[in-house]
Order: sequence, then C-alpha cells, then structure tokens
Amino acid sequence: MNPVLNRLLHALVSLSCDFRVRFHDTALTTEQAAGFVAGDPTGNTKCLALRDKDGARVVATVCGTSRLDLEAVRAAHHLRRPRMASAAELNSAFGVEKGGVAPVGYPEGVVALVDKAVLEQERVLISPGINHATLEISGKEFARLTEHFGATVTTISRIEG
Repeated sequence: MNPVLNRLLHALVSLSCDFRVRFHDTALTTEQAAGFVAGDPTGNTKCLALRDKDGARVVATVCGTSRLDLEAVRAAHHLRRPRMASAAELNSAFGVEKGGVAPVGYPEGVVALVDKAVLEQERVLISPGINHATLEISGKEFARLTEHFGATVTTISRIEG
C-alpha cells in the first residue's frame, strides 16, 4: 500500500474520524476527480507538491476554487524559489503519484501547509495519496487531521479570476 495512504488511513481510524473513501477511474487533475464524485463540488481541494531551490519539500492545500499564492507560501515557510514538483519528484521525494497528492500523511521532512478556508468548508474532498480515490471528510474532522500531522494552517490562497 502507498505509505502516505497508509499513514492517512491509520490517523483517520485512530482519531475516530468520520470519513468516506470513493474509488474511481484515474484522475490527474482536481477537475477530473470532481467529475467522479457526485453532487455539489463544494469542498474540492487542490493539493500541490512544491520543491524549493534548497531542496525543501512542501505540500500546499487550497480550496478547489482558489489559486495557490506562491508569495504567501514563500513567506509561510521562508522558501527562496518554490516550484511545482515534477512527476518524477512526486514519486521519489513525496511518495505519491501524479493526481494523488494528499494534504498530509508524509514522512518527516515534508511540510504541510493548509489554507484556513479549507477548514471552513462543510465537506472537504481530498486525494488520499493515490489518483484513483477521493476521501470525503467534514471540515471539522479535517481540522483534527491537519492538527494531528502538525500541518500549518494559514492563508496561502487567492480567489481565481
């Protein structure tokens, strides 16, 4: 099993979180994943893996209707030149596949940043570390999960448009 998925599921069970996993065809983008989950798309998230010039690994999670603000990420984690991780780096540096970036559950050394607007959602949809499943959890339960993994909750998004 994928180690990120394993850590995530173990934490969800140990915290007694109420969650649901929906398996679907492979999805490489947030939009594709949303198409597989019936109902209101509210709560979709974008989880983006970033690498810094100095080798830092960061996963940033924002609402699906927002854009990641790289300047805010830079300031929140004192990065010099963050960039999107390549598909090869997703596997080697983060342990996930393209389309399967989870917001938390990584080994030590990967910093998790979560936009505070995500925690305000009634329902949160995230990738659990694989690109053929979506995890559904309440914003309240997701807040517990992010705290468990020591994620930093801050403002790292801007509204698209």
